[in-house]
This record gives sequence, structure tokens and C-alpha cells, in this order.
Amino acid sequence: MRFRSLRRRAALIPALLPMLGGCNILSDGPPDQAQVIVDATPQEPLLLIVSTDFMLGTDSAGQPHSVIANADSTFISGPYDHTYTLSGSAGQILVHLQNDGANTESVRMRILFDGKPEYDKSRQLVTGDYLEYVYRSLSY
Repeated sequence: MRFRSLRRRAALIPALLPMLGGCNILSDGPPDQAQVIVDATPQEPLLLIVSTDFMLGTDSAGQPHSVIANADSTFISGPYDHTYTLSGSAGQILVHLQNDGANTESVRMRILFDGKPEYDKSRQLVTGDYLEYVYRSLSY
């Protein structure tokens, strides 16, 4: 009787494995690299801010807010492709692409983790508009 009960439980394991994979319990851990790709040919340069040293919180109105302690900032005037290393001490990354120019710009921003697509957004950015992506490892 005990053997039959164990066999039934063992038969459930293959049925549960797909559910565990969807929950990232069986993942390889946090990514080692983040590749930032921007497809744009703006009339005026776009501001790109990338940080692995920031904190997340909320403002006085309860809206999500990030405070950047240290960042790489650059103005881009064409396609951009750069890979950032995410070490154990940098279990997070924030990527912010903003249009500070007077013209509406058509942009596409993609983020790949270890070569796998994670984020892909296309948008018409009006003056002051932005795309932003934030990743934090659960172990961070």
C-alpha cells in the first residue's frame, strides 16, 4: 500500500515541472549581462541614462519613484548598442531614454539579458516623454 502511494506522488512530478518553470524557480539565477539597444534617428539627441546603483521607492503621492546614486549618461543621435555587465554587486539595472528636444521622435528600445529578449517597446516620444525599464534581481 505504501509503495502504491509513493508511485502516485512520483507520477505527479512531471505534471508539476512546467508550472515550476513558469515561476522561475528552476532558473539559472540572475543575468550576467544586459544589452541595451536603441533604434532611432532623432532630429535632436536623446538622453540615455543607465544605472546599476539606484533605489526604488514612492513619492509623496504614492507613485513609483527611482533615486539614482550613480549613472552613465549619454546623448545619442543614432542607433545605440551597448552591453553592461551585471556583477553580483549590481543585481539591478535601470535604463531611461528621454526626449528633451522640441520634435516628436520615433524610437525603439530593447533590453536583452544574456542574449535573451526581456524588453521591447516602440513609441513616439514627445518632448519630455521617455521609456524606462527597471530590473532588480530577487536576490538583490
